[in-house]
Amino acid sequence: MLEIEGATHRYGELTALDNVSLSARQGEFLTILGESGSGKTTLLRVISGLEQPTEVGKLMIGGENVVGVPPSRRNCTTVFQSYALFPHMSVAENIAYGLVVRGISRDDARKQASKALETVRLPGFEDRRVSQLSGGQKQRVAIARAIVTRPAVLLLDEPLGALDERLRLNMQNELTDLQRQLKTTFVYITHSQEEALAMSDRIVLMRSGRIEQLGTPSELFDLPTSTFAAEFMGFENLLPGVARSVDGNLVSVALSGGSPVVGIAANPAGISQGDLVTIAIRAERLSHSDVSRKQCRHLNTLAGTKIDQRYRGKYSDLDIETAAGKLKVRTWDNASLPEEISSVSWRAEDCIVLPTAANRKT
Repeated sequence: MLEIEGATHRYGELTALDNVSLSARQGEFLTILGESGSGKTTLLRVISGLEQPTEVGKLMIGGENVVGVPPSRRNCTTVFQSYALFPHMSVAENIAYGLVVRGISRDDARKQASKALETVRLPGFEDRRVSQLSGGQKQRVAIARAIVTRPAVLLLDEPLGALDERLRLNMQNELTDLQRQLKTTFVYITHSQEEALAMSDRIVLMRSGRIEQLGTPSELFDLPTSTFAAEFMGFENLLPGVARSVDGNLVSVALSGGSPVVGIAANPAGISQGDLVTIAIRAERLSHSDVSRKQCRHLNTLAGTKIDQRYRGKYSDLDIETAAGKLKVRTWDNASLPEEISSVSWRAEDCIVLPTAANRKT
């Protein structure tokens, strides 16, 4: 449904997109995730035609190569964070506008606008003014205006960024339900890993104009392939070490102070004995209590001392000092926190071993 090959875009000396290639299947919810300046919005603008790329091999939408084709003739529509609704028009007029400029009669356009409002759960709002709508209602009208033309690809540029937290969570559910109902390809831009994980079939993580990692939400959450991906996806604990041995996807690592641990590598072919590596562990996957080795094949344990504790309401974060460095442990059982902690443990499958860019043999 969407295919991009070799897209590069420059603003003067700044390379916003650097030879990006990706595709989205029919009916897929594809999220482009990244921090500010990563190139995600530039990529969306290139797809929509609002930016003409400096270089591109192929840009296919719905089976048509749209390189050089103006935005109005591309079979895609964009929903912006600012909604971009016309304040002098009614809700129905806003939604019907795209149909009218395509030559549809005003009566038919209004009928289709009413159906689109029913789809986004705003029946009866045809004659409302934009100024009479709440933020969530404006967002739904913007989506209705986008889907009424039945685009092959719907582009959404951080559409929930202006909403409060509760409304944003509700809209996440509504958007995914709508996408399944319409069976339309959604390309969704966000800087929020929470949104990406909750809504997507696949996630494209971007960094400095390039694709850092592409995969399912569970792949990015549990198996990052770089230290950047691990940090961005919320791995609080990153410790340097040296690979001692590689057995399949199991990697034995010597941490600072000589402590040996075992973890798994998403790409074991990229790690050799003697390489500098980084281990990544989520705070909630660490345990401050003794765990029986009978419970898992490989259990890692480091001696440590609690140096700080922060109450977060639903959970508490503990800072544990070890010979290999400081670790953050997250516990959801505030009532049973011990006064003293002597060690921290975690399973090998919760420990991700990542190659270090400056690998050298030791």
